[in-house]
Amino acid sequence: MPKRNAIWNNRSELTKNILKLITGTAIAQVISILISPILTRLYSTEEFGEFTIVSSIFGVLALIAGGRYELAIMLPKRKTEAANVFVLSLLVNFCFLFLLYFTLFLIDFFVFNQTIGIWYYVIPVFVFLMGIIQSFNAWFNRRKMYKEIAVNRILSSATTNGFSLLNGLIKINLNGLLFASLIAGFSNLLVILYQIKKDINYIKRSVSIVRIKEFAKKYNRFPLINSVQSLLDASQINGLIYLISVLFGKQSVGVFSLAIRILFAPMNFIGGSISQVFYQEASSLHHSSKELVPLMKKTLYQTSFLMLFVLVVIMLFGPLLFGLVFGKEWANAGIYSQLLCPWICLDFIRAPLSQIPLILHKQKEVLYFSVVSNLLLLLCFLIAGFYFKDLIIILTVISIAQVIYLSILILWFFKVASKYDLSLNLPRK
Repeated sequence: MPKRNAIWNNRSELTKNILKLITGTAIAQVISILISPILTRLYSTEEFGEFTIVSSIFGVLALIAGGRYELAIMLPKRKTEAANVFVLSLLVNFCFLFLLYFTLFLIDFFVFNQTIGIWYYVIPVFVFLMGIIQSFNAWFNRRKMYKEIAVNRILSSATTNGFSLLNGLIKINLNGLLFASLIAGFSNLLVILYQIKKDINYIKRSVSIVRIKEFAKKYNRFPLINSVQSLLDASQINGLIYLISVLFGKQSVGVFSLAIRILFAPMNFIGGSISQVFYQEASSLHHSSKELVPLMKKTLYQTSFLMLFVLVVIMLFGPLLFGLVFGKEWANAGIYSQLLCPWICLDFIRAPLSQIPLILHKQKEVLYFSVVSNLLLLLCFLIAGFYFKDLIIILTVISIAQVIYLSILILWFFKVASKYDLSLNLPRK
């Protein structure tokens, strides 16, 4: 009986950790949903537009601020090595901050006069805060400090929305939404510094310049390869929005953006939580020379079950739901969501499994896949756009192509993991 209980506890640990993160994310999302109708009445469309432009810029740049070394924090078997990689990611963030400031000054002086005012020079601060927080969260993930991660998400959402509401009420001269995000970033960092204080002494004892240089070289695939891949992935949806704006105008972009935002809600709600916990569990299995495929199958079944509900609801009632909730003028967003749903749902299933190439040092191969994906999307858009000039047909072609691509990619993940499992030469049950 004790042995059976131990097996059950090991199997349920993944689910427990996911639930901890989902709870924090759920509370954070509820806060944002409740405050949003008020904020839309306090801020003009121009202010929201400025916020979207600036946040899209620092959001993409933050992906590479730490050289993607934060993703390598999970990989070392020894905690000492992980501590050095963690500090390395922080140092890269500091270097990126100064490099970005220097670059922005050059662009502003020699290339063009920027039009977003003071926020142009605050972008590096946003990038730095996001990059630093990503590194700390990666360390917390390795240490299984999921409660701390959940608390951070709740506090970040509460601070951002609370100060957005306050700034909107008192009508400050600056963009209240961006100012609230800035305050939330610093507040989140202060909380994180408090949470990590119990690890500080260990990190100080473990870290040295020699070790940092050694591990920077050992994990150089992350800045050299994974950074490019992350930019390619981030540019996929943004690039599609730009292409739609060129061919069909801002109205179609607005409708398409609503469809994307609603479809990505499950991804933002629980997708990131599942990916974080899967990365930690898979890395632990790799450290212990245990098989990866069983965990992958379990995660595949869980995410497929979750997405099956979303797929059925959107495919059957998409236009009706969008029309009822957002108004008749947004009904086309429901049609777009029907077309995109198979692609987005399969991408949700892919997300946690995509950690496997990082663990098994297959970043270069994944970069090739990302290049193919972006070229495929661009090619489908151009060909369908040239022959049909109909956004519905274009999205249908793109969705079908991406479903085929993602299916092949997921099969490749399993092939790579299966090859690793066979190399362990473990006795078959």
